[in-house]
Amino acid sequence: PDRAFVADPGAGAIFEVDLASGARRVFSSQTVGNGPDWVTPSSVAVRLDGVPLVSDSSLDALVEVPFGDRRIVSGFTTGEGPALARPVALASSLLFPERLAVAGPTEIFTTDASNGARELVSGADRGAGLPFRVVSAVELSRGPNACITVLDADLPGLIGVNRLTGARTTISGGGSGSGPALTRPRCMVLEPSVVDCANTALVVDQPLGLPAAI
Repeated sequence: PDRAFVADPGAGAIFEVDLASGARRVFSSQTVGNGPDWVTPSSVAVRLDGVPLVSDSSLDALVEVPFGDRRIVSGFTTGEGPALARPVALASSLLFPERLAVAGPTEIFTTDASNGARELVSGADRGAGLPFRVVSAVELSRGPNACITVLDADLPGLIGVNRLTGARTTISGGGSGSGPALTRPRCMVLEPSVVDCANTALVVDQPLGLPAAI
């Protein structure tokens, strides 16, 4: 069935929602499924095989959730590379399902879901351009370059990240682009037509309560 997965940090749970009926059930929580307890599940992506991957910003980990059970895929004790601190957003690539983009508040990592290895892509110690302030969302394009687009809630605006160099370029907001100002954007998604580097994104701005195409 068509379904959605929702990370609810208040409930400390991942919900599964039937999109046809609207019915909700707890897919994984302290009482449903085995493994480390959720603390602050913050973002969800779904692999091609239907298994959810969840970032927990308090566990400092990326967690695989097959059938409700929880297994840390990448974190302090799993996977090599720089520490994954307070991950707040997560995105997967359809073309390369093992490649994940994971965002901390001020850093962007790529993570190999097969072994948990992490690589710092962009942050204070890597890449030119304005530093990240408060990252709230990240997306990967579907193309072979898997371009990274970041939403910074404090800039506020969209930032394009060169995956090879870590360079950050402001796409919209912070003095770039025309149209009404973003105020406190919380989330975004790339349109399905975006095959390579982003040309259109949908951003939800919380105070305005309105989505705006960029």
